[in-house]
Amino acid sequence: MFMNIPGALLAVAPVSLLSGAVAFWSGKQPAERYQVPVKGAAARIVMAAVFTIGGFIFGLVAAFVYPWVAGNWPGTAPQIYLGLGVGLAVLFTIMAVVERAILKKGAVVAWTVLNFLWGVGYGALLPLLVLG
Repeated sequence: MFMNIPGALLAVAPVSLLSGAVAFWSGKQPAERYQVPVKGAAARIVMAAVFTIGGFIFGLVAAFVYPWVAGNWPGTAPQIYLGLGVGLAVLFTIMAVVERAILKKGAVVAWTVLNFLWGVGYGALLPLLVLG
């Protein structure tokens, strides 16, 4: 199967940039969690860069794996990716809520937005755009 790289970038780039925006918006919680050595606006910028780059790398890996999934399970590949993406988003959101309840720290809203952004972006949008 042939992968449509421009189509993959149409899915990966917006999800990555939105991930960086959510990380910047969520502010100090992720910076404290990951013990970023800078404070204030610099910490927010570092977190935005990390999540943008991380989202881009993850999306590209998912894009390169999808043709293999589609080749092995041609009839159900989109459903597999969507189920995996949304299932992981739900699982990670539950983990964020538990972390918040037990450890009394964590940005539940930011993690929920990121989880579903990646779950839907890479689970639903990527399969639509990656095969050419």
